[in-house]
Amino acid sequence: MIKVKYFSKKCNKIITNEYDYQNYVKPLYCSCCDTMIHSNTVIFHKKTEFHKIAQHLRSIIPEPIDDIKKRVLEYKMVKKYMNKTFNNDSSSNSEHHDEIENKEIDEKTLKRIQRKSETYKRELDHRAERYEKTKGISMLVDTIKTTTKRLTKLQIEKYNNYLIKYPDNELLLSIQHLVPKK
Repeated sequence: MIKVKYFSKKCNKIITNEYDYQNYVKPLYCSCCDTMIHSNTVIFHKKTEFHKIAQHLRSIIPEPIDDIKKRVLEYKMVKKYMNKTFNNDSSSNSEHHDEIENKEIDEKTLKRIQRKSETYKRELDHRAERYEKTKGISMLVDTIKTTTKRLTKLQIEKYNNYLIKYPDNELLLSIQHLVPKK
């Protein structure tokens, strides 16, 4: 249990609220970015460049977007290409930026950018999986081993997902008795 004390001006006394530690960290789903985020980081997530671009793309494109990560990467690469090719002078006039936005890119360059974004997305996915295997699992195992409190639902869910994904991992199997079954 987490106890939070604060002074209430209405009642003119100190009030104590108790929260269950297990339910305290709640994962949320951002439908715009297709990602899971924690409830205490929603404000920071909405300020990220990725979320802003994803929101912009979803508002512009009428049909549903299947792979938003790839689309965001393509958008960023196209914008970088446009700025590099059409922005010769260092003046930052709003009219000049409008001109850049209205220019067309030839099909060959667009295909090249799409291929480049696909390979970059695959590389990012590979990096995330490698990080998950090396550091993510070991950090989760260390926190489960050293915790003195009950495990949160998020930790239990993460452990079970890792166990499904990597059933032969020795670290996960070594603490199987510490994690309650679903």
